[in-house]
This record gives sequence, structure tokens and C-alpha cells, in this order.
Amino acid sequence: NTSSASYEALTIPFGGTYEMTKLKLVVNAASTTWGQYRIDGLEVWGELPETDQTLAVRPLSLGIEPVVSETDGSITFTLNEPCNLSIEPFGAKYPLHLFANPPDTHKPDLSADNVVVFEPGVHSMEETDTASYTGPMVYYFKPGHHIIHQLLLNDGDTVYVAGGAYVSQHLEPDAQPWIDWNPFGDTDMRLQKSTFFSEHQDNIRIYGRGVIDGGYSIEQKHRHTLVELRYADGIDMEGVILKDSSAWTLWLEQSRDIHVDNIKILGYYVNNDGIEISACHDTLIENSFCHNADDSFIVKAWLDASNITVQNCTVWNDVAQSFGAVYE
Repeated sequence: NTSSASYEALTIPFGGTYEMTKLKLVVNAASTTWGQYRIDGLEVWGELPETDQTLAVRPLSLGIEPVVSETDGSITFTLNEPCNLSIEPFGAKYPLHLFANPPDTHKPDLSADNVVVFEPGVHSMEETDTASYTGPMVYYFKPGHHIIHQLLLNDGDTVYVAGGAYVSQHLEPDAQPWIDWNPFGDTDMRLQKSTFFSEHQDNIRIYGRGVIDGGYSIEQKHRHTLVELRYADGIDMEGVILKDSSAWTLWLEQSRDIHVDNIKILGYYVNNDGIEISACHDTLIENSFCHNADDSFIVKAWLDASNITVQNCTVWNDVAQSFGAVYE
């Protein structure tokens, strides 16, 4: 018998054209509900169902003081800067994660010759054939649901996931059985390739306001990393949500000159570590959020690692470690 909580939100940017978006979010025991809002200054309103818990808006260090209406139970607070929040009218059990993003001001030029535009739908590998163009590519995912095969990234490539875009992955029929350690016991969990992958390729960029999701794979008992970038010199990630990975969510291995800014990671599945910083150098992780079911932002130094900074980040890990450096 699962209880649930419902939320409604209005977003009202200050200045410029008046826009209003209304979104109903449902939270239940099986998942964490998330929402994201662009802001220049933002007033947020939400319905607060009856509860004996003390309302909190975290991180508390931001000093946000919500006001609860005595007449309709609504809560109101104002944001004056981008931030990533956990709104908790029921305590830790039913949080609403709200991501207030800075404006997305660097969208790719759709008319450029090196841009591959994905409309919503199921995509074949032929759509990513770049034989007619030599040089760095830009892969632009428009708003809507996309199902893709693994996308291999080469030197200088860019992935842009627009706000409202939701990218998930085809199931691989030849995925190998996962036999080493399987929380499903004797069921047929299988391992498949990462959604976005590069190896020995430099200057990779992934950004936008959309979602890269692994939930469909979990439902079908296929397990994979969402973003895996290895042996790279130059990695830039900004803005996207990485959701419901069934393995390490963002895996950075033996790379350097890395900047990760305003990434949001959500997941509940076992072993879905947030950001694995594996034997990397000259790395800055900042302004990011992680609520997951294993290590969150962790340096794993089976080889040398140096000059790694994590700052102004919010972490909520259900098990294991939130921040740290380990030998693994």
C-alpha cells in the first residue's frame, strides 16, 4: 500500500517575455520525481499535502525560507540564482528535486554542415553516418523521446541534448550475460555498451538541458553506463540530467583537462555510481547534484590521479560514499 505525494509548480521568469509552465509531478516509493526550470529570477509555488513532517528546502546553506499558506497548504519561495534543490515536505522519504538552470545561451547552429539533427523517434546507426563530412561533428537531439544505438564520439565531437529531449538506448540482442555479480539472482540480466562512448579521442563536449536516461534498459534487464569517456585530453559537460543508470552513470577514465558543470544525476539502481573520476588529472567538478544508490563523486585511483577539485556540489547517496578518494 504505497502512499504518494503530488506537486504543482509555476515558473515565472523576471524580465523579458512572460512565460508560464505548469507541471504536475508525482512521487511514490519506487522513484524520485525530478523537475527542472530555467530562471533569471523565479517564484516557485507548490501544493503541500497534509503532513506531520517539517518542511525543508535543501541545501540548508542557501538559506531558502519557504512560506506555507494557512488557507490552501501551498508553499512559496523565491530563487534569485541558479541552484539544485531538494524540497522535502515529507522529510527524506518523498523529496522533489528541483533544478533551476541558468539560461541555455550556446545552442548549436542547426544550419552548419557538421550538425546531425535528431528528430524524436527510434534512430538507426545510418543516421549518424558522417562519411560525407571530415572534422568534428555536432549531434543535436531535439525535444522529444529518442532511442539510439551507442553513439561513438571522435575528436572534437559535441552532443547537444535540448531541453525537453529524452535520450534512451536500444537494447542490444547480443548483449552478454552479467554473471559476476547480479542483484537479480539467477535472472537474465545482460551487459551492453555505454550510450555515449569515446576512447583516445580529445575535446569531447556534452551539454544542454535534456535528459539521458537508462530506465528503459533497467526495465528490460539490460545494464550499461550512460556516458563513458576514456583516455581523453579535454572533456566538457554541462547542464544535462543523467537519470536511472544501471551501472556507473558518468565514467571518466585516465583523462585530463576535464570540466563538469551543473550536471544532475538521479538513480536508484544498485552500483549506479554518480561520477567516477578514475585515474584522471586536472579535473573540476562544480555546481552539480547527485542523488543515487552508490558512490556519488569519487576519485578512484588505481593509477596516479592529481589536481582534482569538487566544489559547490550537492550530494545525497543512499549507500556507500558521497565524496572521497579510494583505491579501487
